[in-house]
Amino acid sequence: MADYGTDLSCTTDLDPLGRLVSGDELMVQVCVRRLYCASGALLSDPTDNSIDVRDLISADIGPNDIVRIQGLCSQALLGDPRILSANVIATFSAGTLTLRITAYGANGPFSLTLAVTALTVTLLTPT
Repeated sequence: MADYGTDLSCTTDLDPLGRLVSGDELMVQVCVRRLYCASGALLSDPTDNSIDVRDLISADIGPNDIVRIQGLCSQALLGDPRILSANVIATFSAGTLTLRITAYGANGPFSLTLAVTALTVTLLTPT
């Protein structure tokens, strides 16, 4: 098994108990942060590629926008060298962008689903 490292638990905010995470749980959290932090806002590397998907929400998201969003999200996820490939399926309904992500690391696949509104990014289903 590859060692992804260990970090403080953090999706959209630090875990108040300071819990440590590793393995697939860490990688799911890495994905959330890469899609929650604006470009240049990742504390681990401000020069790294990330995207705040909340900025992509508008009332008139169409099919071309969905394809563009999927590409932007995949690019941001692939900015982490531990992520070898990432498939993002995006859907938009009633003001919520749903991102179903399957990514592959050295230990194999892991998945997560995010619900994104103009104000929030919520992790619905980790691994």
